[in-house]
Amino acid sequence: MNFEQIKTSKPFKIFDLFLYCFILILVVVLFSVFVFFPANANLVNSGFKVILHDKQIFTFDYHTHTYSLLPDYTDLIDIEDLGEGIYNIKIFTDQNKSQYNLLTVDSKSKSIRVTDANCSISKDCVHMKELKNSDDLLICAPHKLKVLPLNSGYKPPVTGE
Repeated sequence: MNFEQIKTSKPFKIFDLFLYCFILILVVVLFSVFVFFPANANLVNSGFKVILHDKQIFTFDYHTHTYSLLPDYTDLIDIEDLGEGIYNIKIFTDQNKSQYNLLTVDSKSKSIRVTDANCSISKDCVHMKELKNSDDLLICAPHKLKVLPLNSGYKPPVTGE
């Protein structure tokens, strides 16, 4: 190749441009998949479960507005239907019904929050953000109460009593 041919040749051939465009599109697509669609994006928050003293005692399904609870805890859970998919669920954490947490459920927005409790002076659980997606968690440490999405992988530890 002489100097004139080098001078008149183009720095990129058409094949090179296609290859660079393909690589750029591939990078953008992969970036989008990993940033905007994380691994747990396919987990839809379909409801929540309540764990008291490391035992799952209550579940609620947002779509069907149905719930289930352990037979031993039926007298410790009061459910009030406020209409329009909103429920107040009062969970007593002791047999004397002196300790409680009040959960407010909104089935339309698929969210739940602790709206009242008598666990401590600061009531930290009342100030937690609402449980709205599969990564959230509500905890009331003094009452040993946890509220998690139904599809969470949390399993209580096995303890000897």
